[in-house]
Amino acid sequence: MKGETFVLHPLISEEVNVEFGQLMERAVAVRAQYAELERKNFGAAWSNEELALGFVGDVGDLAKLVMAQNGRRKIPGAKDKVVHELAECLWSAMVLARVHQIDLEHAFPQTMEGIVHLPRVYGLKNITIRLVFVPASLFRIPQMFAVLVNSC
Repeated sequence: MKGETFVLHPLISEEVNVEFGQLMERAVAVRAQYAELERKNFGAAWSNEELALGFVGDVGDLAKLVMAQNGRRKIPGAKDKVVHELAECLWSAMVLARVHQIDLEHAFPQTMEGIVHLPRVYGLKNITIRLVFVPASLFRIPQMFAVLVNSC
């Protein structure tokens, strides 16, 4: 419909007061604990390639759980497991960013700005995507909303 707006809201189940940098440091600290365990049990920590393969495995697990949530697989407790698996995927992405010296906190908004222009690249001239940053004071953590405006 012309002028219809769709707003994607974040799901906030509890008050959270954590900065991205703190999340990144926690992710790296947990990875360091796993690396120590790998050295102890296997003689070496995972390589960057193995970390990437672990991420691929996490994404595959997530895909199966999403299918279960949508009635295409039977996995008991899929909804709770999706939450866990999404957090694991985020952890893996953060670890991969760190080992490849990528500043994810700055790369993410830049990438989102590029994605905003993709509908036009694919010939969807009447779609506008606006990214709206909401101050941390409103939600305890910075949030980004994607607002899709259908102006057909």
